[in-house]
Amino acid sequence: MASSEDGKLLVAAIDFGTAYTGYAFSMRTDFKTNPLKIEINSWSGEGIEMLSYKTPSSILLKSDKTFHSFGYTAEEKYAELAGNDQHSDWYYITKFKMKLLYKEKIDRNCEIETIDGKKISGMDVISMALKFVTGHLMSSLEKNGLGVRLEDIFWVITVPAIWSDAAKQFTREAAEKIGIKDDSLIFAYEPESAAIYCRYVPLSGAEIASGTAAFTKGKTLMIVDVGGGTADISVLEIEDKDSLKIVERATGGPWGGVTVDQEFEHFLNCFWGEAVMEEYKKEYFSDYLLLIRSFENKKRGIDLESQENVPLSFRLTRNFRKIYQDKTGKKFKDCAEDNQFNKHVVMDGYTMNVNSDYAYDTIFKLVVDSIVEASKNILEKHSGGKKVSAIILVGGMSQLQPFVNEMKKQCKVPVYVPTDAGIAVLKGAVIFGHNKNVIKSRVCKYTYGVRTMRKFDSSYDERKKVHQEGDDWAKDCFKVFYEANSPIRLGDKREHILYDTFKDSSRTGRRTKPIKLDLFISTEPQPRYVTDESCRSLGQICINPPTGGFPEVWEGKVELEFAGTEIVGRVIDDFDTTTVRFDYMV
Repeated sequence: MASSEDGKLLVAAIDFGTAYTGYAFSMRTDFKTNPLKIEINSWSGEGIEMLSYKTPSSILLKSDKTFHSFGYTAEEKYAELAGNDQHSDWYYITKFKMKLLYKEKIDRNCEIETIDGKKISGMDVISMALKFVTGHLMSSLEKNGLGVRLEDIFWVITVPAIWSDAAKQFTREAAEKIGIKDDSLIFAYEPESAAIYCRYVPLSGAEIASGTAAFTKGKTLMIVDVGGGTADISVLEIEDKDSLKIVERATGGPWGGVTVDQEFEHFLNCFWGEAVMEEYKKEYFSDYLLLIRSFENKKRGIDLESQENVPLSFRLTRNFRKIYQDKTGKKFKDCAEDNQFNKHVVMDGYTMNVNSDYAYDTIFKLVVDSIVEASKNILEKHSGGKKVSAIILVGGMSQLQPFVNEMKKQCKVPVYVPTDAGIAVLKGAVIFGHNKNVIKSRVCKYTYGVRTMRKFDSSYDERKKVHQEGDDWAKDCFKVFYEANSPIRLGDKREHILYDTFKDSSRTGRRTKPIKLDLFISTEPQPRYVTDESCRSLGQICINPPTGGFPEVWEGKVELEFAGTEIVGRVIDDFDTTTVRFDYMV
């Protein structure tokens, strides 16, 4: 089989979600003739009514902290262990991405808690999860006669657009631990991936005859991606048939499927009693798991406009009835009596029927209202000049009809849902891996710059004055590379001239030590000092000395480039040109 010019036979994307994970791929040769010829894996599990394109982001480790299983298999094995009271020495972690990588401060030694409070290395968890998914893909390819090596694949991992640079670096280093080389991996922002996919497929909506008209040159679109952990909202402009420009940096919040699930569990706690639910979860975890999966299957089918007003129905078990009666002293059939829910919940034997309007108000409304309000605020921001001409909804929540209806009613612009909206991010990430230059520019989230010194004069704070090499200097000055909220073209480069002398006897010993360049960010467009309240340290480049140490007078420069979704640095001097990445976890 012939390889492409960069030596990669295929592009594989991993949608490493908070609640669910999936992967898809396409061959280089197939992409050239049909960009939508994308293979996507299907998963199955007990209680799942049909094959799913994603499996739960759950991982199970043995007592010695080695890998056992992932996804549905991990959930079911842990449920079996818990049912036999054999689970105490095992490590079961679920929804680990939100627990670990949404933290404000991330370092390589971050730990993550299991479901029962044990701690384990977060880096090991992410590495093992990635090893399972990549291995599953390669095994599937081999079974179909397409055996490839890890290095034959160009990997794309989707990430929320609101993720920190440290979270991306943490994930990259976890991938490196399993053999994915630095130049064989890129990150794709989830809402951007969805937009890329939408360029190729028709959109639903009666407002215009052809959904693809929303993607004509010059149109400005809002992408609302609501996944398991977060809602990411971005605004982009169509530059031409092959390129997009991001004009509003992603905003959002924790308004995803996980929050909806938490509201459902809160509802169960309120109706049955927290003690009952905790005991049920502890003693009959497999039954509890099936109840939660039942909600997952049914929650997207809620329809408030149906004349039949079909309730959300959940089948309980005899085990549950026993726990309820033991804990409360009440008969199971009387559970809805004298209860604040008695007008909204009807029991039919072991089946719990929840009125759909009440279910929406109790379980879904908080999340929906938060997303709608955030979307309206962004629309208002773009009400002058180039207005947003349409909204594209993707992610799991886009399949919730009341959410779609509420967006249409309150946002006052056409709202579309693409085919396969739940996997639009995953498929778009594959396309992005084939054509990394489709996103031509992005909006800078922060002001980026470096710490430097400038010749001191009366305009500088006297407290910043230092005397060095015979001159007075102002220390801690912020040299701006990119301003917050300014557009940046893909591949844009900025440079910083470096100069250091070691003639002074107090500095001679530093010739053999690395020169460290600190990267700072600020929410202000033009901060004066890196110590200003708006500033914080982001990362660091270490410039290692040449053999024999730096000369007495050393000159060089650092180039910063916005390369895709990450900042890349290059150190250039008389000795070498070295590409480096900032260390965001110092």
